Amino acid sequence: MQETRSTPSSHPSPVTRHHILSVENVSFTHTGAARPALNGISLRVRQGESVALMGRTGVGKSTLCYALNGLVPQLIPGRWSGQVTVNGHDTTSRPVWQQAGMVGLVFQDFEAQLLSTNVTMELAFPLEHLPQPLSPPAMASRIERALERVGLSGLDRRDPLSLSGGQRQRLVIASTLIREPALVVLDEPMTDLDPEGRRTLASLLASMRAGGTALIVAEHDPEDAVAADRVCVLDHGAVVWDGPPRLLFGDPDIPPWYGIRPLPLVSCFAGLKLPDPPMTVEEAWQVADAHGLMVAPDEAALHQEAVRKDAPVIIDAHKVSYEYQRGSPVVSDLSFAVHEGEFVAIIGLNGSGKSTLAMLLSGLNTPTSGRVLVGGRDTRTLGAGQLATTVGYVFQNPDHQIFAETVGEEVAFGIRNLGFPPEECERRVAEALDAVGLAAPEVRKLDPFSLTKGDRQRVAVASVLAARPRILIFDEPTTGLDAEQTDRMMRMLRRLNQRGHTIVIITHTLSLVAAHAARCAVMRDGRIVADGPTREVFRTLTDPQFAASVGLEAPSLTRCAARWGHTLLTVDEVRAALRKK
Repeated sequence: MQETRSTPSSHPSPVTRHHILSVENVSFTHTGAARPALNGISLRVRQGESVALMGRTGVGKSTLCYALNGLVPQLIPGRWSGQVTVNGHDTTSRPVWQQAGMVGLVFQDFEAQLLSTNVTMELAFPLEHLPQPLSPPAMASRIERALERVGLSGLDRRDPLSLSGGQRQRLVIASTLIREPALVVLDEPMTDLDPEGRRTLASLLASMRAGGTALIVAEHDPEDAVAADRVCVLDHGAVVWDGPPRLLFGDPDIPPWYGIRPLPLVSCFAGLKLPDPPMTVEEAWQVADAHGLMVAPDEAALHQEAVRKDAPVIIDAHKVSYEYQRGSPVVSDLSFAVHEGEFVAIIGLNGSGKSTLAMLLSGLNTPTSGRVLVGGRDTRTLGAGQLATTVGYVFQNPDHQIFAETVGEEVAFGIRNLGFPPEECERRVAEALDAVGLAAPEVRKLDPFSLTKGDRQRVAVASVLAARPRILIFDEPTTGLDAEQTDRMMRMLRRLNQRGHTIVIITHTLSLVAAHAARCAVMRDGRIVADGPTREVFRTLTDPQFAASVGLEAPSLTRCAARWGHTLLTVDEVRAALRKK
């Protein structure tokens, strides 16, 4: 694909600025790997320029990010060739720690970068290692400003481990930006952020670009990447596309070639064959006006899976509260019931109590007050074995529950400890691996940590399924997955639901909720403030006042259709409803 460049008018043109980053014919093969992770990559980035790295999981995006500050090859061993320079300095010529002030890096596994027991101390640590020390008042001022910029004001005394996943991610971003590096590299920084956090980070990155900071952001979501100056798509360790977002995303048939999801609104309007298709809600409204279009669905034809209130209640939380710190409830006087066979999504801001509620519903935590009944029994009275065969919990980060040396041992571990005989264990392991699409015999012998994150997620699901629980609870089941892996994961959850499993998911990806969940509950400040059929809840989310109160935003295509008074959930629904006035 011929290389092209875009020059947005929202900030000074990168063409007028010098190259801050130069990657020249870089190749790298991890020790013991059969194929190179990077294969002859060349890339230049100017001061104030923003580049989105995209492509399937495993194509080399993270390895390239690590190479930009010298982690590869200095601390991650392998066969290296080529050169990376930042502001004229070769990244292999100085220790990694010395380059931290020039190149800021946020890992995909951001929790690996947390090291303090206090938010203020976390941000003070990088400032203490500046070449020119700051006075205590100057340091305090910069910490306060950093917390404000990422939306964490007032949390300065908290232990990072007491924060939600999205809040911890914002803290790591703040600790990286606080040194004011000339180049900032972020490996999937939006993955654990709620819509409000995404807007805050997008605004922060835009202000950094305007100030001359160069940005490289590895990303899966095209709606986040469309604001970049350029998109570089990697495949098999090589750059296969380098150009403006509108050129890549303007044709909905091109992104799937590289494992990237098309922009929803571009897909909705694809039938019109527009030379410049809409990529935002505002652009979609302008196109509709210009072409005399409206959204007018056949309401009777819209599919709405019924909420199963006629089925028995399988989880019943009654007036539940939970505190990590005395006097500061994370969940407060909450009542919530899940019926057998339901597919329920719980959404809300980071820190609203979603994951805490999920752990209460699974019995991993017991309430400070109130009660949770699972299958009619109080979770306080159920042992670990009884819980495991009733409700399975899959963590947001699969690496938090994977520890065995092989996939087969990982999946078998739990049921062996429940006392099942070898023959039954073998039968259940085979059944669970087949259910998650990992049935190939050679997979059992693999080290789980040699797999992609998407496949590690599947291993974690299989280890839970082996106990044959009736209920499955997933905390952010698609975090860090590319479009193809996300589709496979969600198809798997639908299959499990169709086989009779009750499914509860915690997610920030509202397009997944729209496409898969029959019921949706919205949390705010430890309480449920909306609960019902997904279409009805999303109709409420199109009300700007309610959306602002919960910090959420309906998917772009839902907001687009709301202009004509309709609540649509999928590309197919909008495409079918578009018609001439």
